[in-house]
Amino acid sequence: MHPQPQLLGAVVLGSRVARSRMRGLLLGLAAVSLAVVACIEASDAGAARTYMSCGYPPAYSPSTGFSHDGRIHYARHPGHCAWSDNSATYRLVNLVGLHWRRWGKRVAIARGKIVDNHDMDENGFQRHPVRIRLSDPRPPVGHSGGPRLYYTRMRVMLPAQRRHSFVEHLFRPGEQPVVFP
Repeated sequence: MHPQPQLLGAVVLGSRVARSRMRGLLLGLAAVSLAVVACIEASDAGAARTYMSCGYPPAYSPSTGFSHDGRIHYARHPGHCAWSDNSATYRLVNLVGLHWRRWGKRVAIARGKIVDNHDMDENGFQRHPVRIRLSDPRPPVGHSGGPRLYYTRMRVMLPAQRRHSFVEHLFRPGEQPVVFP
């Protein structure tokens, strides 16, 4: 007979002791992961969720009788967003490929592309690099606070034209339609 080697502190796999130690290790890992998830959910529970409006608002002109229902949806971390502050296509800001940082903070920043909204030179709709800065998160109109906040300002900056940027007003739930003279 061959003598069995003795290993100090080692456990032969498949033995009851090895299975017991493995079970204890797995239970310990499961308990730690549950605790981490609970901490993350607890930190998010008190925080308001922040949204950005995409689309175009309702608009009305008493002098011409023009009326447009608008179509706004509210998104978190949108990858693309087409926005017009007065329902007109010449004011359309079509953003694609957005990658966000600092979402939910007082200021959120994104990099992406802006798409030309008119193919005036007949070379296709061009995409240009752009930086977006959202700011001034506020609750819906008529509410003093709550679980949802909405960014109310959007600054669009074109890196090719460092000094050229424009600011758009983003709509919150409950705002009145845009009224044209």
